[in-house]
Amino acid sequence: MVYFMNLPGHNKPAAPGQTCQIQEALSLLRKMPLFKDIPVDVLQLFAYLSEKEYFSARSSILTQGRTNQKMYVIVSGKVAICQEYNGRMYNLQQLPSEDINYFGELALPAQFDSFFSAWAETDTALLSISRAAFQKVMEKHPQTYGKTVENIIKLHINRYIDQNRRLIEKTELEAVPDGSYLSKTAACPQPNRSQGV
Repeated sequence: MVYFMNLPGHNKPAAPGQTCQIQEALSLLRKMPLFKDIPVDVLQLFAYLSEKEYFSARSSILTQGRTNQKMYVIVSGKVAICQEYNGRMYNLQQLPSEDINYFGELALPAQFDSFFSAWAETDTALLSISRAAFQKVMEKHPQTYGKTVENIIKLHINRYIDQNRRLIEKTELEAVPDGSYLSKTAACPQPNRSQGV
């Protein structure tokens, strides 16, 4: 039986159906690189405070320009990550459930307006962790906060680099070594190797 004694109001055993859902959430969270350095007892709290949410095909999950309060992990289905620019909507990425895919992780440590939208391409089930839940767990286990936020930032940077590479591969501009495609007379400044980059 699963007990949660580290958070106020959560010192009773989980109900049988809830235990199954918590174990499913825990199994998913343990596979995520984001939580690779987090102790199991802390992951159990995240699993306990997570919610399973369902979205029908073509429904909005989060909207660009609005505050996002949650990180989402795809349990089943497919999600499109889109961004509006100059009145046009661009499909940046499709996230299937076959891999461990998630989005909105920056909402856990910080509050800001989302810079992308997410849509369910098919009927989709998501596991969500709210900022409030994240903060509750981090208040009880402050020793894990630094490493968790570091993982969030590192993985987001890696995702950003990956998206930029894919965009570069799609561009019609032919890259040239000196950057002279910017104009006929200007070139990108070359880094001064003696001063570092």
